Amino acid sequence: MIKKGFDLAIIKGKDLRGEPLNVGISNGIIEYCGRGEVRGGENLNAEGCILLPGFVNLHTHVGMTVLRGFADDMRLERWLREKIWPVEKRMKKEDVRISTLLGIAEMIKSGTTCFVDMYFHMDEVAEAVISSGIRAVLSYGMVDLGDEKKRRAELKEADRFFKKWNGKNERLKIFYAPHSTSTTSEELLLEVRERVEKNSTGVTIHCAETEEEVKNGSPVELLKKIGLLNERTILNHCVFVDRRDIEMISKGGAHVCHCPTSNLKLGNGIAPIMEMMGRGVNVGLGTDGCASNNNLDMMEEMHICSLIHKGAKRDASVFQAEECLKMATLNGARALGMKYGIEEGALADIIALDVTNLKAIPQHSLVSNIVYSMDSNSVIHAVVNGRILMEERELLTIDEERIKEEARRVAEKLREV
Repeated sequence: MIKKGFDLAIIKGKDLRGEPLNVGISNGIIEYCGRGEVRGGENLNAEGCILLPGFVNLHTHVGMTVLRGFADDMRLERWLREKIWPVEKRMKKEDVRISTLLGIAEMIKSGTTCFVDMYFHMDEVAEAVISSGIRAVLSYGMVDLGDEKKRRAELKEADRFFKKWNGKNERLKIFYAPHSTSTTSEELLLEVRERVEKNSTGVTIHCAETEEEVKNGSPVELLKKIGLLNERTILNHCVFVDRRDIEMISKGGAHVCHCPTSNLKLGNGIAPIMEMMGRGVNVGLGTDGCASNNNLDMMEEMHICSLIHKGAKRDASVFQAEECLKMATLNGARALGMKYGIEEGALADIIALDVTNLKAIPQHSLVSNIVYSMDSNSVIHAVVNGRILMEERELLTIDEERIKEEARRVAEKLREV
């Protein structure tokens, strides 16, 4: 019997065991998963493809995409002060809008269906999210450096952004984002905690990214003291954390976003995520921004992540491919309070990976192929909230050629000033 009445039916796909799989979607939710025939108002042929929940990029600055390659091979402090902060002061709203659409296009084409972002000119980012069809958690990045006037201004802007956009679209959530414990005052962090509790929302914050950041004490301990080390908080990076920090994170229930490529490229090191996961910490995966990665490709991020911990531990048996894939999908969704997965009742955020190409043959293990050998060109279709955003590698909600040309003009302008 053919099951009908869905908004979208994904047909002729396979699961991670290579078994036939069809999916029926209505109202942005997966309503059917199985071998039965399905038909919908729209049908997407996934023959020769594995169906996966989309990747969740748990930490980005997507407005920085036009700064890809702008300032490479520099130490973090010099990179920020001499290159990134000065050019960011020159960036206009329109520049951030174009940069964001460029980044979203890259993410959709590489299988990301949801991302978490902190930056400025965030109205432009929110509008790009809504128009493109992707899912996102957005926040205005606050920095006060202990200045009371600046603190008031930053909180006012974060509040304005929250009130304007939170709940406006089912694909959009708004968090609060103090930049880090070293760039924001305790007073600002306390006010963030009050707002988070009042509004039942979340926090995303850079934490222990650099050695310099922990010289005057543990950022994790400070966040615990303030009341921000709980299940509402995402700690980005956590490179310089010790056993005591990890225990506090575990007991508090905070989530960690691992950004291996950015941490390596900026020379900061390797986060001890094996120890974190061993203590039950939920660890997701993020790319960081294009100025420090230099891409938003979660399949590449998985590949690098899967290798560096084996090398660091000198043990090929640690950090299995399945764990890495889970980090890039289900763990990220868990940190955001979202139900992901190819299962009934989950959000209909699905990607289809071509497993007929050379890098997917032979198929001793599809999971191993996805993590260790395949690349983002294998992503053929992308569906978010039950809407097809990419079909047969063609973007349906973004004019790819136009946004590439606009991004080139923005990059040229920023370079010349």
